[in-house]
Amino acid sequence: MTEQKKTQDTLRRNEYELRTLIDSTPDIIIRIGKDMRYVFVNPAYERITGIPKEQFMGKTNAELGMAREISTRWDEEIRKAFEAGRESGIEFDFPGLFGKRFFWGRIIPEYDKTGTVESALVIARDITERKRAEEQIRYISFHDKITGLYNRAYFEEELRRLDTERSLPICIIMGDVNNLKLVNDAFGHNEGDKLLIALSGVLNVCCRKEDIIARWGGDEFSVILPGTDMETAQAICARIKRVSGTSKGMLVKPSIALGVAVKSKADKNLFRVIREAEERMYDNKLAESASNREMVIDSLIEEVSDRTNDMKMHIARCSDILPIFGKVLKLSDAQIHDIKLLIRLHDIGKVSVPSGILHKSGRLTFEEWEIIKRHSETSYRIAMTFSETARVAEEILSHAERWDGGGYPRGLKEKQIPYIVRVFSVIDVYDVITNVRPYGRALSYDEAVQEMRHNAGKQFDPEIVDAFIACGAGKPGKNKQ
Repeated sequence: MTEQKKTQDTLRRNEYELRTLIDSTPDIIIRIGKDMRYVFVNPAYERITGIPKEQFMGKTNAELGMAREISTRWDEEIRKAFEAGRESGIEFDFPGLFGKRFFWGRIIPEYDKTGTVESALVIARDITERKRAEEQIRYISFHDKITGLYNRAYFEEELRRLDTERSLPICIIMGDVNNLKLVNDAFGHNEGDKLLIALSGVLNVCCRKEDIIARWGGDEFSVILPGTDMETAQAICARIKRVSGTSKGMLVKPSIALGVAVKSKADKNLFRVIREAEERMYDNKLAESASNREMVIDSLIEEVSDRTNDMKMHIARCSDILPIFGKVLKLSDAQIHDIKLLIRLHDIGKVSVPSGILHKSGRLTFEEWEIIKRHSETSYRIAMTFSETARVAEEILSHAERWDGGGYPRGLKEKQIPYIVRVFSVIDVYDVITNVRPYGRALSYDEAVQEMRHNAGKQFDPEIVDAFIACGAGKPGKNKQ
């Protein structure tokens, strides 16, 4: 074999290896001529775009349908290679067979024998997955995980961007979710998350496209309203309150305290506007606290009544018995008041008990009974949420205790059980057994008296049972006297 043939074989082998590399690489390799038209395209471009490589030949990017902005930028970078003989890089996207793909391209000038740039070689790598990961990271860094709204970091960034005269007047709404702690404590954080999601939906419905809505903190939301006067902002607040009140499907209806403030002059600090909105929000929350408490308690009682068919009537009947019995026992006004709260709130925790268990006519399983027993703790946590009801929270927790220590949840006995609970227990059980229940018929007055006597010293304080029977407080027609 001559030396010349060896050289030719080596060149052919090198050319074959280079061609194999160019054809098999996942990277796009392109050669562009001085007229900005494609001279060479490797198979990777065809695999990615689905366009036969022959259709690229002799075409410009614009003729191939590349977006005008990208085509212009691409051509500018290619011209630099021809004019300055300088390498550069470009990020671009192109429609692929399976959606838009992103690429990073390295542009390399190619020289002829005279040292003149005759073409530009582009080697482009698919960076779609990296771009998507970056977008995901950016989304996470600026969005709240639970609600999908913007987070505080993004909100504050937008505040700075919008803090211009062109955006004036600009209003800020601050909102504090009512009852989130109650829902988290009584029903678990999953229910609390549902409440946050429901309110974020209300805000999205009630605010405008140009408004910036964010979750400001644990139970707070914030809204930037650019180009908005106070009257319009207050109308949006009213809409939020109205729509949140009509929400359905929640154990506790979504409710939010709102405050709004405006920046109408350029020299006012926008973060001061936030503080003003927060102050008004807290003022409104305090002013609405009593009505909010009653709304929550009423809605929970309504929910339990819908499940048991009797809770509201049970409350009414026990409340009718209390004045007569309280007078016999010489209860103070404060004790009467607290027993009324106990009557109203003791079973409110049954809102977390499935209807199938509450309505079951047969014997409860061990697991079902354990679920029923937890309602005392749920009622306790609900009562602890409000200062006005927290005073009887311990009594609510103890309402299912028994004189003999066989009750729950703490197994208190005799005078370890608060006095007003012992009074309440007699009234409560008497009313339960004299009315129809899923698991038994209604007893007559005489049958009920016999049952109460039988359980004196077991379930009930015997002295209180004796007083109840002696005064006839539960006797039909007695409480009407």
